[in-house]
Amino acid sequence: MSKSVLELKDLIPCEIMERINRFVVKIKLVDRTEMAHLRNTGRLNGLVERGKYALCIPKSKGKTNFLLIGVKVNESYALIDTKIQCLAFEHAIENNLIPRLIGWKIKEKEKTFLDSRIDYVLVKQTGDSALLEIKSAVDFDGYYSMYPDCPTDRGLKHLRTLTYARKKGMACFIVFIAAHPLAKAFKPNSQADPRIKKALIQAKNAGCVIRSIKFHLEKNGKVLLDNPSLDVVL
Repeated sequence: MSKSVLELKDLIPCEIMERINRFVVKIKLVDRTEMAHLRNTGRLNGLVERGKYALCIPKSKGKTNFLLIGVKVNESYALIDTKIQCLAFEHAIENNLIPRLIGWKIKEKEKTFLDSRIDYVLVKQTGDSALLEIKSAVDFDGYYSMYPDCPTDRGLKHLRTLTYARKKGMACFIVFIAAHPLAKAFKPNSQADPRIKKALIQAKNAGCVIRSIKFHLEKNGKVLLDNPSLDVVL
């Protein structure tokens, strides 16, 4: 059964008219058009496209007046905002809702390790520590939630950094946020960037823990944890 981990306020329905660039989307409200900020630089194929219904949140700072948060898929919404994906993950781990991460707590965020910035440093009461990197996986092929949806040198660098850290004895986790409501499992998207699958296999062989967690967004603003241990196929 899905469990609510966040509840967003002030969600407003809108219609996507055009993606202006990586960060800005033109949206249509009931009485006007606006520009919305997009905090997900992936291509978002099949989601951020003309005519798609979506949910946005008003904001007061910056060049745009709204944040684009979710895109309608059937009666639910794909959670495309990477910041809110991370917030949902943080609530889940702090409340011990992710089986493989029970007992771990977040110590630091955006930790520089070697020449990469890793999302989280985790700690246990025993004093053990770990590195954890989150990746957004909203690309969808009809069954699998996938990452990436375009070539990513940055993502590849993160995976190689964690593989190196694990070989040096650090515990390392790689977590893919499957934020598409219809996803049944996760796999790397070899068509978008074949290097990622190879890097994930190398990371797993080195001892990195690879997991996928499924969330989606509802119209009422609730972010639901559907599956804390979605199948991962490499």
